[in-house]
Amino acid sequence: MNAVSVSVALADGRLMIRAESDGGGGVRTADAAAPVPPPELIDDLLRPVRAGHGSASRLGHLLGEILFAGEVGGLLRGALAKGDPVVLLSTDGERADWPWELASDPDTGARPALDGGGMARVGGRPWSGPGVLPRGVLAIPTLAGGPRRDAVLASTRRLVRKTELDVFPADPVTGPGLRRILEHGAALVHVEGVGPGARILLDDGPVPADRLGVDNRCWLVVLGGTETNLDSGRRLRESGAAMVLAHQVELRPHQTAAIDRELYRALAEGTPVIEALARVRQALATTEGDKSGAWAAPVLWTAPGEENPIGMAFPPPMTRAPAPVGLDGAVSSPAQLPYPDLAGPPGHPIPAPIFIHETIRRLHAGDDGAQDGRAATMRALAGRLTAEPSDLRSGPSAMTDKLIDAISRPDGPLERPEGFGERLARVAEQSAVHPDTVREAAHALLVSPVVCLVAPPGGGGERLARLLCETLFDRHPHLARGAHGALNDGPRRGEAGVLTAGGWLYRTAALNWRRDELDPLRPDQPAPRSRIPLVVEQPGGRGHAIRRGAWLVLTDGERTPPDALSAAAGAVEAGLLSGLNPDAALYRLPVPADFRLLVAAAHPLEALPPTVPHVALRRAADPAVLRARWLAEARHRPGPARDEAGAMARGAMADQLWRILQVVELVTALPADLGGGVLRHTIARGGTSEALDEALQVLLTRHLVVLSADRFAVLRAGLSGDGAELLRAVAQAARRGDVRPGMALADVFGVEAALDPESLATQVAGWRDLPLSLPDRSDAEQLLRRLVRQRAL
Repeated sequence: MNAVSVSVALADGRLMIRAESDGGGGVRTADAAAPVPPPELIDDLLRPVRAGHGSASRLGHLLGEILFAGEVGGLLRGALAKGDPVVLLSTDGERADWPWELASDPDTGARPALDGGGMARVGGRPWSGPGVLPRGVLAIPTLAGGPRRDAVLASTRRLVRKTELDVFPADPVTGPGLRRILEHGAALVHVEGVGPGARILLDDGPVPADRLGVDNRCWLVVLGGTETNLDSGRRLRESGAAMVLAHQVELRPHQTAAIDRELYRALAEGTPVIEALARVRQALATTEGDKSGAWAAPVLWTAPGEENPIGMAFPPPMTRAPAPVGLDGAVSSPAQLPYPDLAGPPGHPIPAPIFIHETIRRLHAGDDGAQDGRAATMRALAGRLTAEPSDLRSGPSAMTDKLIDAISRPDGPLERPEGFGERLARVAEQSAVHPDTVREAAHALLVSPVVCLVAPPGGGGERLARLLCETLFDRHPHLARGAHGALNDGPRRGEAGVLTAGGWLYRTAALNWRRDELDPLRPDQPAPRSRIPLVVEQPGGRGHAIRRGAWLVLTDGERTPPDALSAAAGAVEAGLLSGLNPDAALYRLPVPADFRLLVAAAHPLEALPPTVPHVALRRAADPAVLRARWLAEARHRPGPARDEAGAMARGAMADQLWRILQVVELVTALPADLGGGVLRHTIARGGTSEALDEALQVLLTRHLVVLSADRFAVLRAGLSGDGAELLRAVAQAARRGDVRPGMALADVFGVEAALDPESLATQVAGWRDLPLSLPDRSDAEQLLRRLVRQRAL
């Protein structure tokens, strides 16, 4: 990390500034002196900036005259000219409250905190932590409000998926509770409710920041909220935390939300904290304007020392694990046990114990926000929830355990779900795949633990796999790319006993079991007995869906190493994952009897055992081949063409029929022999355009009279020959929840389509160069009039 260290302290009535820079040719040192600004001037300039209004440029210029004084200014300018150094600033106590991040060069206008590599405050003792736990603690008291906690959870969701951190809200948010939670430290601690006088306003009253429980086992502490909390940040750094992010300006709620969003998005990408802070400042400067001073609100306190933690990639190396939970009897509640994280679309699955415990905890705390869609999901999980006052006093964990006992079920084979036929039809409609193919794939899943769906890239294999899991069998599909990451790795245990996630197969299979019955690193223990459902957050804030478990969907199967694919399929067929993990420890995990591995591939895979069924998705034949088949059938019945002109007329008619049926198949599935039947019917009646329209009307009516208004709009737009209007109609249908036309159009494009209606509508609206060969309006105008008239009747 390229850094310049600057210190500012009062001596002999003047401010003494010293800068040190290692430019590669040795350490350079510069000293300078500057007059002390009148205290009343600083106060007058600082007050409106700290209150979140007023221009910050004059104050920044005043501080820049100090920071860039004399030889120190020359050293800083030289360092800025060579790159983007990080300025590590240390000051005496009285100057620690000045907003140095605003400082700008009086000569060039450069602002090291915004235009350079960033600025961090150095204070407290060197950091010498014994190690960092792979978890994040969100200390958000009741006064901060439920919506604020939900917003922070949403901001950290990507961080959870991208890293191995287990991010969870503290419960209870009291002084003793928080100190107990932080007893073993954390990689991330997010604190809301910071009050005046370096106090944190927890649910049991104000607690001094240095009694929060933060020490040298905490890596990054983030102080949220809208009030200034610079003093609390400095105190927490002095308590031992490696880094503390506070803010020195009063913020509005949307600004704090922007800070959280940008910060945790950057950290999820493995960005060092100082670089993540630079992105936060740039985002605030862009949205709020660089004159407001809001961009300088975040202040990063860091530890002194040669290897400063601000330059390390996030998360830091995890060298310690928390005490064992649920394995040696330390914690027995299934509500408090860790579950493997299941990253990847669609949605984010939450084991039922965690969802129930969080909902009951919110109800227990009097949070009315828990009465929203969560309550409906709770009723769907376990029927009507009733609780006596004595149950409420027993605490969320005890109540949760009773409910988990009620909804746990024994392991068993995969069964046909209720309404199997209706579900099959719904999957065929939503996937735009022929119903015979859907039925074949469904029956293959009922009898085989591994199934391969064969389709060309963009041919709908992944989409069909997801719909088979979700819509047909009520399972959550864990999507994993065959060309990336570990497939068969086993779990590992940290120094203190906590399991860390293994490969995709282990994580997906383990999520189906009740966690307090499971320890795969103790092969001699009894196999788990109880299964628990999952609760999946729906995209777009559409509540939660309940799934009976999780299945693994392996896409790009042809790019998976053959040995890894063969081993995964063999383990699933045998019903047992076992082997040696990276630490050479033996692990053993039974695979649930109803667990399935779906492999989507572009061609049949020899690496799979011969017992694995391969289901090929039926797609429309090549247009030339299909037209040739229709013409060959017509030569047998009603007979061959009389001359060359008649043969050419039949060819033109077959081409026109193909264009029309291609549009019709966007809105409904057609029998495979319908095209040939229409052509024979037309030839038998003279081979005119009117005969073709009449035949289409007769044979299509029963398929088209049941179309919804949105689908009929798609049909009209396609038959009119207007590609742009067709795309608009398909997007409108998706926006209203009908994804079938968009799915069918995606197959024509040869791309995978989003299952979420809003996402699909956006995707369709962005398509260009429609590869459909649409009929000319003049060719289909008579048919359109007939269909509109028939629909009106």
